[in-house]
Amino acid sequence: MYRIRAETPEPERSHESLDSRPGRRRQPADALRDPPAEIEAPVTRAEFEAWIADDVQQIADCVDRLLERAGISASAVDRVFMTGGSSLVPVVRRLFERRFGPERIRSGSELTSVASGLALRALDRIR
Repeated sequence: MYRIRAETPEPERSHESLDSRPGRRRQPADALRDPPAEIEAPVTRAEFEAWIADDVQQIADCVDRLLERAGISASAVDRVFMTGGSSLVPVVRRLFERRFGPERIRSGSELTSVASGLALRALDRIR
């Protein structure tokens, strides 16, 4: 069972200046806010994988293009380091294991690496 909680982002006040023609009504920002929505529904692994099948195919196509541009085969790759939340999704992991072999796959800091990388990039920009 997966639990999804979606919060509507705080509306920006920029909408107030979008239309200043006479006779046009503007709604206050509070009128645009919806209460949080909570949805609980069982989701099977097969359903989830069907939902993301197009995205997984795009990842596979991207890997193929990368290998082609680099002029190497998958067997020439020594290690594949997987990180980020998507690397925890079994169908994504299987894609890389089939392509490169499970013995070449490494992973780590799946849930913090992207934020850490962005922080390091920001630090480089301010130095």
